[in-house]
Amino acid sequence: MRITYLKGEVRAIGSYDNKNLFGKFNVLGEVIYLSEGKEPSSLQFEGDLLLGNDGSGFPPGMKGHYVMTLSFNPSLIRGVYEVSNLAPYMPINQYGILDLEVIAPKK
Repeated sequence: MRITYLKGEVRAIGSYDNKNLFGKFNVLGEVIYLSEGKEPSSLQFEGDLLLGNDGSGFPPGMKGHYVMTLSFNPSLIRGVYEVSNLAPYMPINQYGILDLEVIAPKK
């Protein structure tokens, strides 16, 4: 996953491993602050999880509503996600936990 901040817009772009979780995303986000004037504490992204043609069995072009919240410090990012019900294929919401490593961009 790549997180970018450009011209006041934060965005997460990525995909899952297509083994444990399927889909790819390119979603807008917002910065969440613990209190006014403090450092940011987390990022929340919301948009569509795109499915199909990925071995998942979902038809090409299928979309599900996707929300991901990431809390961070300089060395660790932890998060949670929710994928909306994908009826009739997956008639319940799916929730999960993310543990991510911070990797500085190559110069």
